[in-house]
Amino acid sequence: MAIHFEKLTYIYDRKLPFAHTALSNIDLDISEGKITAIIGETGSGKSTLVQHLNALLIPTAGSVDIGDHHVGANERNKNLKSLRRDVGLVFQFPEYQLFEETILDDVAFGPMRFGLDKKESYERAREALLSVGIDEGLFQRNPMELSGGQKRRVAIAGILSFDPKVLVLDEPTAGLDPEGSRRLIDLILDLNKNQNKTIIIVSHDNDMVYSYTDDTVVMQNGRVSYHGDTLSLFNDSALVEENKLLLPHIVHFKNLLSSRGFNISSSARTIEEIANEVSGRIKG
Repeated sequence: MAIHFEKLTYIYDRKLPFAHTALSNIDLDISEGKITAIIGETGSGKSTLVQHLNALLIPTAGSVDIGDHHVGANERNKNLKSLRRDVGLVFQFPEYQLFEETILDDVAFGPMRFGLDKKESYERAREALLSVGIDEGLFQRNPMELSGGQKRRVAIAGILSFDPKVLVLDEPTAGLDPEGSRRLIDLILDLNKNQNKTIIIVSHDNDMVYSYTDDTVVMQNGRVSYHGDTLSLFNDSALVEENKLLLPHIVHFKNLLSSRGFNISSSARTIEEIANEVSGRIKG
């Protein structure tokens, strides 16, 4: 499901004296079947942009097309329920999405809202929870009793239960310990590669972005300052400086190895890949 933003502008409180233009004249295409990161400083427009993907926000001007769905300014936008079934948005704070008394009830809510009967909704809920690594013994627990990582997985399961084509994740690894982040990243990679989900990630974690995403969109002051291949961005010091980005730690490490005579290929993007290259040269 390809995504196309055309001349998209969004103004908060536009009829009030303190109106604020959050997005200005955005032209952007996001490819189907890839993992795309949206990064930039706080207030650059990242979250505002992705909230247009399932019409939580309606453009002040311009439009967004998601597959066959069209949402435009000053238009009578139809079939928003169908759009929200195709595009699932997981907020930064999972507590915003968890409200039922049990985990199972919470995850079954989405399918029932989209018209599935109770039996199928609960079957989908069970499948979704197991797919994100939530043990069946936890299904009757209150969502607020879970750890941060478990809450995030349940929130994702709540979206997966109605099988969206596009999954949008706002700061998915924020607040998680390294093991929790690793498990969540593995889940995201599985959803993309094995379930053919288009994944969009809003993040401040440039290390995660560098290691695991295909494309990156950089936002600055409500505009797109870069859109292209993730490795091409972070392996080019001029582009990093131009877009006011922090260099990922793994790129610093690669540069350090290079200064010691180990020139690591530009395609190596994880510690494991770098270690394998270094090990192969030492053994060779």
